[in-house]
Amino acid sequence: AVLWTSYWMMEAQRQEKSLFTLHSSALKIDEKGVLLLGHSGAGKTTVMLDLCKKYGGCVISNDLTIIGHDTVLGDMKLIDGTKDLRLRLSSIGGNFPDLVSLFQGTSGSAWEDKIAVTPEHLGLVSCCRPNTLDAIFEIHLDSKEQDPLVVEKDEGIPFLYRLYEDMSRIVRGSAISVFGAEAQFLGYMPSLDSEAKHNKRVECINQMVKRMGITSVSGGNLDEVTEKIYDLVKSN
Repeated sequence: AVLWTSYWMMEAQRQEKSLFTLHSSALKIDEKGVLLLGHSGAGKTTVMLDLCKKYGGCVISNDLTIIGHDTVLGDMKLIDGTKDLRLRLSSIGGNFPDLVSLFQGTSGSAWEDKIAVTPEHLGLVSCCRPNTLDAIFEIHLDSKEQDPLVVEKDEGIPFLYRLYEDMSRIVRGSAISVFGAEAQFLGYMPSLDSEAKHNKRVECINQMVKRMGITSVSGGNLDEVTEKIYDLVKSN
C-alpha cells in the first residue's frame, strides 16, 4: 500500500517537471533509445526481448517507463523504469523455446502462467542511466501468427486518446487502489491532476506524435516485426 500511494504522489511531482510514466517497454539499440507502446498483451515484452537477443539491445524498462520532455529544447529522454520482464508461457513457447524451462513447476496453463525475471537472468543487459528517445513504435503482435506485416504512422484521435489516458491514469488515481489484508478497499484515492499538468502532458504528446512521429508496426511474424523495427531505427 505504501509503495503504490508513494508512486501516485511521486507521479504528481514528476509531472510538474514534465516527467511522465507510460505503460510501455523501452530499450537501447545501436546507441538509440526506442520506446514500444501498445495495449496489454500486444507483445511489447516479446518484441523487446527479441530485439535485445538478435541485435544486442539493452533493457531500459519493461511495463512502466518514465519519459522526460525538455520543453525548451524539445528533446525527449527515456529516464528509467521497471526492469523485470514478465513472461507468459503462451508467448515464450512459440517464440523462445530455449526459455520454456523457466516455467518448470508452474501449472502448465499457457495463458495464466507468468513469471518475472531480470534481464540479466536471460543473459541481457540493463541500462541504468537516462538515454535520448530517438524512435517510438506502437506494437501489435498477432498471437495467432496470421496477420501480415503492416507499417503506418499512428496519429489519429483514438491513439491520441489512449496516449493521454495512459499518461493521466496514475496522477488521477485511477490506476491506484489500496487493499487490506482481506482484499477489501481501504479508501478513495483523489486526483492530484491540475490544468498545468494537463498542459505539460499535451506538450509532450505533441512532441511525440506531431514532431517525432509514432510508427505502428503490426503483424503475426515476430521476425518480420522486429526486423522492420530495427531497420527503421537504423535509418532514423
